[in-house]
Amino acid sequence: MREDLIYNWMHDNAAKCGYVSDPFGFVARLTENAKCYVNFAKGKDAIGNDNAHLKNIIYLGGSAFRQHLILLLTARNLQADMFNFLAKNLETYLFYYFVHARAGKNIREAIWQMESFSTESAINDRSCQLCSNRDET
Repeated sequence: MREDLIYNWMHDNAAKCGYVSDPFGFVARLTENAKCYVNFAKGKDAIGNDNAHLKNIIYLGGSAFRQHLILLLTARNLQADMFNFLAKNLETYLFYYFVHARAGKNIREAIWQMESFSTESAINDRSCQLCSNRDET
């Protein structure tokens, strides 16, 4: 997703993001998401525990492969078994693409479609993890 689209969305949805009404809370959510992103990039779950499926994705695609991390951010508050189910299926999906020598562009497009669906659903369900409180459902 292009950076300008993110900023436009945030500007148009200031009330959902809360950066005007609760700037410190917004920064806290950004910080929490950044920590989760770093954990995911290291093959760990949101709280920092090793996750074999995420480690295997690193082994498959290398440490530079990060298209799946935004998708994982939308799922960071799932229960452990549900998060593992997603990670396992993501690993399987990526394994299929890497083993069958799909072009990187095709993988990026497929991940983007998964992210778009997930993000759109999260926003429509009022459960956008980046712009809502952690305790909200």
